[in-house]
Amino acid sequence: MSGVKVSDVLEDQIEVYTVKPTDTIDTILQTLTDKNILSAPVQNEAGEWIGIVDVLDILRYALDVAYRPIGSSRVSPVSQDLKHDDISQRLRRMHEFSFHTLTEAKIIDHSHRNPVATIAWTAAIEDAIEAMARPNHHRLIVVDDDLKPIHILTQSKVLKWINDNYAGLGEKFIQSVADLDLIAVKDSEADLFSPESPLLVVSENEITVDAFIKMVESGLSSVGVVEGGGNLKLIGNLSATDVKLLRHFDFEWLLWPVKKFLQEVHEEKLGGVTRRGRLIYVTPDVTLNDVVKKIVANKVHRVYIVNNEHDLKPLGVISLTDIAGFIQTRPR
Repeated sequence: MSGVKVSDVLEDQIEVYTVKPTDTIDTILQTLTDKNILSAPVQNEAGEWIGIVDVLDILRYALDVAYRPIGSSRVSPVSQDLKHDDISQRLRRMHEFSFHTLTEAKIIDHSHRNPVATIAWTAAIEDAIEAMARPNHHRLIVVDDDLKPIHILTQSKVLKWINDNYAGLGEKFIQSVADLDLIAVKDSEADLFSPESPLLVVSENEITVDAFIKMVESGLSSVGVVEGGGNLKLIGNLSATDVKLLRHFDFEWLLWPVKKFLQEVHEEKLGGVTRRGRLIYVTPDVTLNDVVKKIVANKVHRVYIVNNEHDLKPLGVISLTDIAGFIQTRPR
């Protein structure tokens, strides 16, 4: 990749979609959904980019709203959280969540996972990959010669560009997932439901709001969902991205079991087309190059590692940050 610059990767990029501090959460969710993006720069009246807001920030705000006291209604006393609301109180939470502005909600980088990191548009792409291999650096703000922000460079964009333009990614990418020691769960008796687990999962029977809280408190943006009954068969993925669909639904959805929540979210019919959540996984014998191709083809940010295609027992997860680390550690 010698000689490749950030500007080369951005050549076919579409325009950047920004949001304003005065936009409501509902408006921001509409923008993220309509433009099929997970984050957007926040641009003030002076045209300055003052931060980035993403789906994880909005999810954290939704959980804040769900777990704060709300005043009494005609039939119920003060409710301490969503689980104790009557219908009137729940609707008030939904109104607060949807119609507070970005400024009122104070959620720019609310997840503390969106450090504002910049890179020059003339910088070598290797420098961008090195930056993206660091924790929580999923995107970089690209600046021009005058240090004015002009674009967003994401891990997904870089990986797709490399996959499209290079036949091979180096020696490590022809090794198997197992050989690269990417399997996190090495103890067959490990409790994958524990926050201390090397790979956190939630049961399909768990209440959705509780599952989201476990996910956020563990510093994750998604968790695997397994069948109930303790057999640990991976059946789905609960992600912060799902919060984009909350603008269509009542907060009551957060009180449903995860299985029902995912069914409703991913089977929503828009324009006669049914969207279904897909579980993307690989087995330990596949190469890292195959993992890259699967991520790019399915437009996802991570794939799960399972023991085999029958049992689907989760053994690990490979993220875009992991792959950036492998690319960055290649000799230049």
